[in-house]
Amino acid sequence: MEDSCRDLSEAVSLMKALLIGNKRFFHNEVLNSDGRKLYIKILRAVYKHCPKYRRMLHGLRGVYTLDVVIKVAERILGISRREVESMLSLSDEQLSP
Repeated sequence: MEDSCRDLSEAVSLMKALLIGNKRFFHNEVLNSDGRKLYIKILRAVYKHCPKYRRMLHGLRGVYTLDVVIKVAERILGISRREVESMLSLSDEQLSP
């Protein structure tokens, strides 16, 4: 079953870009239009390369909140919520003078 998820590299790199660049893609913890485009691209890559996640992602497709993006990131990246949140805080540090 794991072999069906071999090629998630595109989704993983896009998810990292979305999380680290969160100041550009979120407004009040909701994805803006650019963030939505990137998120949908991530979901399409996951649907294409990893069918076992389809059921989990099905109800989340039209939801664009930060909490849902974190849940999807946990599953795709295979890391804990704390690690995802540290990626989000990394973005704050990069943008601060």
